Amino acid sequence: MKLDAILAVAIGGNSLGGGKFSLAGSVIGAFTIQALTTTLYAMHVSSDQVPVYKAIVVVIIVALQSPGFARWRKSLLQKKEIKAGKEAA
Repeated sequence: MKLDAILAVAIGGNSLGGGKFSLAGSVIGAFTIQALTTTLYAMHVSSDQVPVYKAIVVVIIVALQSPGFARWRKSLLQKKEIKAGKEAA
């Protein structure tokens, strides 16, 4: 149950490191995690394995929200802009 609450907040776009919070985002996250749970049960995934899949989703979200990932994404965009500028010239 605690994992569902953490996952709902993370999926909703709220920062796990603190700071910004969105109630609407958390509600959307709660609906999304419930849909994920229902889908996993519909696919006949055992109830022992469902938390593992949810934990994987939490790890992915935390990685996507990390400052290191943001820097990596920003550097990719800069490289793409430089490449587009060279091709235009």
